[in-house]
Amino acid sequence: MMEIKNQTIDYYQHIYIEYAPMLLKFAKKFVAPLFAEDLIQDVFLKLWDKQVFLLPEEDIRRILYISVRNACIDQIRRSQSEET
Repeated sequence: MMEIKNQTIDYYQHIYIEYAPMLLKFAKKFVAPLFAEDLIQDVFLKLWDKQVFLLPEEDIRRILYISVRNACIDQIRRSQSEET
């Protein structure tokens, strides 16, 4: 049981190391760098909570980009509503 948990954590770390830098660059196209970093962290926490990392890696990649895009849109909307 412990070995499975360690493998899961290792795979999650692999996914983070592999995709976080690209996702950060992607998010910075839409929001300020400070917001981008927070958004990436939030997306990965949700990924962990929902155990999405158990899916095939190509599906995870797609879900990550869609999640980051949606988080950026939400952040832009929040920023615009605060300005009005």
